[in-house]
Amino acid sequence: MSFLPRLRARATGTMGCGFAAGLALAISLTACGQGEVSQGAAEPPLVTVALPVQRTITEWNEHSGRLAAVETAQVRPRVTGFVDRIHFTEGSLVTQGQRLVSLDHRTFKADLAAAEAEVEQARVQLELAKGELGRVEALIGSRAVSQEEVERRQRQVQTVEAEVAAAEAEMATIRLDLEFTQVTAPISGRVGRAEVTAGNLVTGGSGTSTVLTSIVSLDPIYVYFTPDEHSALDYLRRQRAAGEDKVTVEMAVEGDEGFPHIGYLDFIDNQLDAATGTLLVRALFDNPDGLLLPGLFARLRLPAGPASQVLLVPEAAIILDQTWEILMLVDTDNVVQRRRVETGSTVDGMTVIRNGLAAGERVVVEGTQRARPGSLVTPELQVPGTSPTGTSSTGSEPATPQVPGTSNAGTSNTDPQVPDPQVPGTSTTGTSTTDPQVPGTSPTTADNAGPAA
Repeated sequence: MSFLPRLRARATGTMGCGFAAGLALAISLTACGQGEVSQGAAEPPLVTVALPVQRTITEWNEHSGRLAAVETAQVRPRVTGFVDRIHFTEGSLVTQGQRLVSLDHRTFKADLAAAEAEVEQARVQLELAKGELGRVEALIGSRAVSQEEVERRQRQVQTVEAEVAAAEAEMATIRLDLEFTQVTAPISGRVGRAEVTAGNLVTGGSGTSTVLTSIVSLDPIYVYFTPDEHSALDYLRRQRAAGEDKVTVEMAVEGDEGFPHIGYLDFIDNQLDAATGTLLVRALFDNPDGLLLPGLFARLRLPAGPASQVLLVPEAAIILDQTWEILMLVDTDNVVQRRRVETGSTVDGMTVIRNGLAAGERVVVEGTQRARPGSLVTPELQVPGTSPTGTSSTGSEPATPQVPGTSNAGTSNTDPQVPDPQVPGTSTTGTSTTDPQVPGTSPTTADNAGPAA
């Protein structure tokens, strides 16, 4: 009875020692594996570099602006009256002099008739005065009337003539008011919506007259924009040097491809806005189809100079600082350098580098977050015709670069497999397959030879 517990204790002690040895072996091998991983992570990071592209291009200065009508007019009545009829279709094209609105003219016709009667009455009085003057002048020779009477008759004729002139002027004014009851278009263009309808009372003849509608001209059309001081002075010099020739401007509106509209500079303001450092500039464009409407947002571009050879880099390579634009370069020793550059316009997704970059220098286009100034990197030259992300411009997917000794999935396929530490008497899965059996016992821990309880 006392022999079996001691045997079990020795078996348990033997198993504990084996387990401890296996655990120590596992820890040491795991540490070795981590050391190998750490050594692999210490390798220089991989970045994609590209050489700047040399190309002869024409640089452009781009601006944003707003379209404005060459002529615009608010249609207001010149007399007060009730609207009798609207003659135009809202949003249609109208010509100068076309009738738009009719006011009730009956009152003005009556006033005109009264004015004509007053003119006729004044003319009769004038004829009477002239007749009396003639008779008096005939009697002056026989001294039948005094000279004073002759002069009085002459002044009476002059007074009646003035009355006739006043009556005729009043009649002309009333005739104009009658004409003004027919409101016509002051300019040609596209008419807006009707602000009033038939039956409404409108006031006219003052600055607070009722607005009936509005008209804007469409062809040609202006575009106003405000370039910076440097660009504005350049445009002013070019305009003066051109003489009778015009400085060409290209324009695009929403939905246009490229800059299909061609115009020219028409006006440059006479003073700079000191608050914004900009100058008001205007361009003129033809608009035969009337699709360019006043108020539309427009993009404009003007050539910044003659065609020249420049260096271009992908836009993704430009790092925007608070003040400067930065490029990350890789020198011949594969060390990252931080370079401040001066950029220009953008052409087909490439940015013009005006200063700070030389031909043949390697520019980091992908992995800039891993390219720290002064650090060592592993550069991978971008193949021409591929995007900065490594995809081909033809749409085919490039092969993933493979580290020697690893598969595409990143797992080693040539390194020998390190066996997992195995406790003696256990399988590779860690479960016991040949547990040590105490003599006199079954494969289970129960004692077959023990006494029955």
